[in-house]
Amino acid sequence: MASPDEQGAAGPQAVGGLLPEVWAELFQNQEHLFDRVLPWLRQQLEAIYGSQWWLARSAESTILHALCICGLDGDAMVQMMQDYLEEHTEELVHGVISIIGLDLSLYITQVLTFQLRRKPELAKALMATRICEFHLY
Repeated sequence: MASPDEQGAAGPQAVGGLLPEVWAELFQNQEHLFDRVLPWLRQQLEAIYGSQWWLARSAESTILHALCICGLDGDAMVQMMQDYLEEHTEELVHGVISIIGLDLSLYITQVLTFQLRRKPELAKALMATRICEFHLY
């Protein structure tokens, strides 16, 4: 088994069978993927910022921006947002990744599996580039 240092050196880990750059592209092209995480995120930000709604909206925008750039790469997201969200960064990033990872992984895998079954040449290309790390059944 690889040590944490060796795992970090290997690069970002797949979440739900997809590498972070695939998640980032999905988020950029399918805004509705945020629908299930936004209520939780808004509740968390309201608890943090209270009546300062403008700060909560700005933080929400920053988090969505990070997801569209970093995908579900927690380390990259924390690094990108640490100065802005300060002591709340890790908790928010972990929560967002957990909710999205659990909620959307099966959905995304099913959609991709369906599409890849229809285009086997695309499946081979994706597997060769290691963009997707799941198997077609």
